[in-house]
Amino acid sequence: MKLLAPLAIGAVLALPQVAVAPAATAQNHGPDVPAIWLTTYRQSIVCGDGVCASVGDGVARVRINGDHFTVNSPVDLALRRSDGTASSFTTEARTLPGFVAGTFSYESPLLDDCDGTADVYIRAHDVASNRWSAEVPASDACTTP
Repeated sequence: MKLLAPLAIGAVLALPQVAVAPAATAQNHGPDVPAIWLTTYRQSIVCGDGVCASVGDGVARVRINGDHFTVNSPVDLALRRSDGTASSFTTEARTLPGFVAGTFSYESPLLDDCDGTADVYIRAHDVASNRWSAEVPASDACTTP
């Protein structure tokens, strides 16, 4: 994944979506199947009350996005690493214009793909309907400077 320059819009930092995981859009994607895709974000600028400040290390991290989930329902994000370890995060699907059903965007602590090796596999579980998204590969092999 390559990060394009962020666009500052007022006091909100908007990052363009730069990569869609093929598995999320091609495998079993229909009106009733939750879908996820990955983009990146950087913990580098936070703006509020007209003031912006540099924070974090500036390293690109993985943002997990999804749609076709039950609105106002918890979404469990399951991460399985190739070494057998696993972790999970929980977010909530909301309605947003331009997206189908419930959608979310979760800024994970996973670092962006440095070497092109997929060593993390991500799935999302719609708790309300007990439906799963397709698994999407990512990389967490990078290190912060």
